[in-house]
Amino acid sequence: KRFIDRNFYANRYDYRREWERVTSALTPTARPEQVALQIEALVGTVFDAGRIAIHMRDEPDQPMRRLLGPEGVDDMLPPAHPLVQRLEARQYPVVFRELEEDLDLIPLLVESSATIDAIGAAVCAPLALDGSTFGVLWVSGKRGGDDWTLEDVEFLAAMSRQLAAALWFSRQAELMVEARQLESLNRLSSFVLHDIKNQVSGLSLVVENARRHLG
Repeated sequence: KRFIDRNFYANRYDYRREWERVTSALTPTARPEQVALQIEALVGTVFDAGRIAIHMRDEPDQPMRRLLGPEGVDDMLPPAHPLVQRLEARQYPVVFRELEEDLDLIPLLVESSATIDAIGAAVCAPLALDGSTFGVLWVSGKRGGDDWTLEDVEFLAAMSRQLAAALWFSRQAELMVEARQLESLNRLSSFVLHDIKNQVSGLSLVVENARRHLG
């Protein structure tokens, strides 16, 4: 199918123009929640998708929390979730209508039913960096009712790597800011405690002399 799609059909996308759109739409220095909104606007424009959801883990081996998505989307995806494990193993988007043909993959659909129903998800892609999957991007069906083609899925697979890098750098920047704030707080606390200690020492001497010379 991929061979025929690549060699016998015209490309749907002008990839140079689309890649410029991807790079100009993302601001990795923004907060992860803001980057997620940028991804929502970008994916909706490129694929004509109505809604998306994003799950992202903050630390390795932790559950993925809901970063973006309406009510009804799962709040957490545990590491043992079958969809997470499949995405980590294959590093390639999953098209849900194709899973319906494989009885062995029905549990994957059942475990993901809440999020699929909440946004009408048609496909999901791994958000991975250096082979490590730290997030999941869920994308709804197209507004016009068209099916997701192989070209769509392959373009989403390539795009998701860029989206993952933007989210990862955004999270690292947030962690650096938090670390600097904590360092500043520790430094300020040290100064305050030093001044308090000096005052307490003086008051202790006053109290001691007061006891000694009470008369």
